[in-house]
Amino acid sequence: MYDYLNLVKKLKNSTLKNAKDTLYRELMPYSEDLASLQKYLDHLNVYLCTYFLLRYKLHLEKMAEIFDQKIQEVETFEQAFLLGEDILNEYKNRFGTVLLSVDHQLIKQALTYIQQHFHEKITLDTVSKKLHLSKNYLCHLFQEETGHKFCEYISLLRVQHAKKLIEEGKDSFTSISYTCGFSSQSHFSTTFKKYAGCTPKEYQKIILAK
Repeated sequence: MYDYLNLVKKLKNSTLKNAKDTLYRELMPYSEDLASLQKYLDHLNVYLCTYFLLRYKLHLEKMAEIFDQKIQEVETFEQAFLLGEDILNEYKNRFGTVLLSVDHQLIKQALTYIQQHFHEKITLDTVSKKLHLSKNYLCHLFQEETGHKFCEYISLLRVQHAKKLIEEGKDSFTSISYTCGFSSQSHFSTTFKKYAGCTPKEYQKIILAK
């Protein structure tokens, strides 16, 4: 029995690396069985697409269809794992874009403020004062409502924006780092790799290769 819910929890509450480690462990038993590898990825793709539809009313059918086509082209374990990483990466990116759908009004206000000021220095203290809440209560409420720690969500949002700028190909990494609110080039690179699964340079190469 596939435990896709566990993967979803890791995508929401952990780094991408933790989810990929789980994916690798779950695919390994089928390393010599192409049909089972494809079946696992197919079910994972459908599960994640359905999860976003039911939980957030977000329609990702087109993305799921693209992955379905790629799944049919898988021929080796290595290809299956790389595609699985892509699937996890793309769906994880959607968490940062749908969180404004949370019901709690205070967290909606916090998310809106973060969306508008992520390029600046944002602290828990700043946002808690804006909302007239204690830092501890906001920290607890934020994770309870979004599934993300406060600082983790800000980092995820910055990385998502950085990916868009890299895809546009107009700015240098130094400029992107500054624009997205990272404190330094090294902070940008380290955070990007943590949440995107690769360095900004590696991501740029992936984009150029498409």
